Amino acid sequence: MTKKNKQLEKLKKRRGTIQFKEVKTILEREGYKICGINGSHHKFQNERGQKINIPVHNNKIKNHYLKEILKLIEK
Repeated sequence: MTKKNKQLEKLKKRRGTIQFKEVKTILEREGYKICGINGSHHKFQNERGQKINIPVHNNKIKNHYLKEILKLIEK
């Protein structure tokens, strides 16, 4: 199992909030880049045009948004 796969499996089991830098690293590995920041909302987009908007408060992301990110990555 690759490092990337191990990290994704670890995130699937995670509960509660997660640090933004962890999510940012994963999204960048998957080909997403920050295309804009508006207040607390960080917008990412990949080369295929898929976008995701992530609200970040106190450098943390809620579990609900982590699940959405994982669904998007697994497509």
